[in-house]
Amino acid sequence: TDLPEAIFAPISRIDFANLPLLQKTEFVLLKNYLAELSKYKYGLNVPIKKGVVENNFYALPEGFGYNGFMNFSSLLKSTNVVEADVLSTLTNYFYQWSYASGGGTDTSANSVCTISQLANTSYKGVFSMLFGSYFGDWNTNNNLLRAYLTEGKMLSTCWVGRPNWFFHHMGLNNHLGLSALKSINNGLTNSTAYDSIGIGGNLTHMTLLGDLSLRNQYATLVQNFTADYDFSLNEITLDWSPYTAKNVTSYDIYVANDTLGPYSLLTSLSASLNTYTYSPTPDTLYYFIKAIYLDTTPNGSYYNNSLGSFIAIKALSSSASSLPLP
Repeated sequence: TDLPEAIFAPISRIDFANLPLLQKTEFVLLKNYLAELSKYKYGLNVPIKKGVVENNFYALPEGFGYNGFMNFSSLLKSTNVVEADVLSTLTNYFYQWSYASGGGTDTSANSVCTISQLANTSYKGVFSMLFGSYFGDWNTNNNLLRAYLTEGKMLSTCWVGRPNWFFHHMGLNNHLGLSALKSINNGLTNSTAYDSIGIGGNLTHMTLLGDLSLRNQYATLVQNFTADYDFSLNEITLDWSPYTAKNVTSYDIYVANDTLGPYSLLTSLSASLNTYTYSPTPDTLYYFIKAIYLDTTPNGSYYNNSLGSFIAIKALSSSASSLPLP
């Protein structure tokens, strides 16, 4: 029940087994979740930078809604936090963050939602917190907490309130797993301690559902990344379209001899450039490019990276051609 010491690595689960009320197979549910996850990471699904809080436990002295108001104010500014019905709000607006609490069963949170409503409602969000009785035991059949991620309508969730969780690290684009790690370890020896730990701190029930590598801010890929090989000169020219999504400070290009890497930095180029030519080694070469840009949030400024745009080319062949990778 109790953690004997601070954990050293975050763990998360994406688990759609034994959810028959969602009316789709585990394989289809997982496939659709991963598709929506990719769209978010590639900057194709851009949420509204707002958070919605639905606290149905106002009468209880523990102040469970604290988790929504505290975290969202630090990540989004307090003016971008609204109190409203979560499911109906997320059906009409693609908000980035949400918190909801209500008396629960394995399959429902009172005044919030049931698993059947999740299956039949086109809500959409990214990061969420839920709280209520029973469904925090996520290993049950037709479990509400696991079902909240159905079809990728939500990309992460956790049972929050006993104890409290802390996500302010994501304001400077740290990954979701770091916040889970800090929250689970909160108050243990040799760990960072935050005030208002709440009941049940450092217990094994604290679980993150969803992709722990998620970050708060993504941008679109560098577009039209191509590679051309000049056989006579043994030169490869890489080209791409100027990046318009953000105020770019530089482009980083990486190269590998295998599609799975390891990739090493080939060059870092000025934001004013959109082409690069060099003489390669004799092999099939794999490249990716990412844009580096300065991002500013309510928490501060940091240098962010787009995800990579990939391409492959076979060098030292007069018939070489570029091979776009998925």
